Amino acid sequence: MTTQTYPHALREESGNKVGWKHYATKAEATVAAKVALREAEQLEALGYDWGYQSPGQITVAADGTYRVCVP
Repeated sequence: MTTQTYPHALREESGNKVGWKHYATKAEATVAAKVALREAEQLEALGYDWGYQSPGQITVAADGTYRVCVP
């Protein structure tokens, strides 16, 4: 599994197949997205399925934070 860790998130959400971490800056979100992509690649090799979600995707939440989809 990945050895790099996610930056400290302002808050986290969890879902069925993925979770989300919220960050104050795009720079933090970009680092987290890179970690999420590496982790997702490793888990996909083991057969994990993300459904219609995309680990590593960054969106802007209603409160203005950067929301990163994580496996």
